[in-house]
Amino acid sequence: MLIAFAPANKMEEYFRSFKPRGGTDSNWNDPQDIERSHAYGIDLLGPPLSLE
Repeated sequence: MLIAFAPANKMEEYFRSFKPRGGTDSNWNDPQDIERSHAYGIDLLGPPLSLE
């Protein structure tokens, strides 16, 4: 799978913002994660795809 960000803008800083949490993924339904993503110009669209 290839994922590209165009323009990348603040993607690296967004991913680094999870380091204090132990590097855990974002939760599309968590108000704190939604607020964090908006600070970096990102809209979380969910829910995630299921494996079934």
